[in-house]
Amino acid sequence: MPYEYSVALIAVAFAALAVFAILAIRRMMRSLDETSKTLSEVRAAVSGLSREAEDILGEAALITEDVRGKIKAVDPIVATVQEAGEVLHTVAHSVKEATASLGSGLAAERTEAADPEPGAARPGSRSVNPASHEASPGSGSGPQRVNIHIK
Repeated sequence: MPYEYSVALIAVAFAALAVFAILAIRRMMRSLDETSKTLSEVRAAVSGLSREAEDILGEAALITEDVRGKIKAVDPIVATVQEAGEVLHTVAHSVKEATASLGSGLAAERTEAADPEPGAARPGSRSVNPASHEASPGSGSGPQRVNIHIK
């Protein structure tokens, strides 16, 4: 009899093992089904995204070509503006030199027209006496000159 119990116990253990194996296989099948569904959804999403990416890349290529064309159109304008700037720089430099030479000529004329003696009053000017700080009128009504001596 112990032999019969052993066989019955082995049969029950085998049946329990088979039931648990069947349950585990069912769970794995559900997981595989869900994984398969998720994978097909991902493929559909990637397919849609890849189409959108191709569209965006096509538009980017068109925009790039458009920008290149516009840059080629603007290049001569930029070159012209640069040349105009160089011309303006040259003109400004010439005006500066002309002004400097004109100013030098005027300064030389003033020096020639100045009094030979410093401190001497010219006609039509006033001189200030440092001690009294009073102006003494000169002859004439032209521009007035003030001589101040600082010690």
